[in-house]
This record gives sequence, C-alpha cells and structure tokens, in this order.
Amino acid sequence: MNVEIKKRSALRTLTEKMKSKGEDVALWILERIPERMMTPKMIDRMSELLDRRIYQLRGQEIKNTWRNLELEKAVEQIRENT
Repeated sequence: MNVEIKKRSALRTLTEKMKSKGEDVALWILERIPERMMTPKMIDRMSELLDRRIYQLRGQEIKNTWRNLELEKAVEQIRENT
C-alpha cells in the first residue's frame, strides 16, 4: 500500500487547533459546573463534545495502527535487502 502524505495548509491547521482548544475549554468549563445546575441543553452539548472527541481518538488510533504496519513492512524490506 502506497500512502501519499500531502502537506496541510498552515491556515487550516491553525483553525483546527483553535477549534480544538475552544472545545477543550468548553469541556473544562462544563465539567466544573455542578450537575444540579446544568440545563439539559448543556448536558447535550457536553455529550456531543465528548462523542466527537471519542470519534477523533478512534480515528487517530486506526491511522497510527496503519502507519505502524507500514513502518514495520519497510523495516522488514530494509533488513531483507541488506
């Protein structure tokens, strides 16, 4: 499998980092509000943010697994050729 990695736009990377930090701050604030003071809308928003984080982490785990497999194959090929 040949994977081509393209360089990402600096602006896109910056905006994604800002959005991620904003979500982190929102979660941090929501976690510190006592449960009895939270509205159903706040609970729903927190649930959405947590679900998005879980989805992102699962995707990253899959990418890392594939990357490790490709690196292991490359190492095996290098060892066979030397």
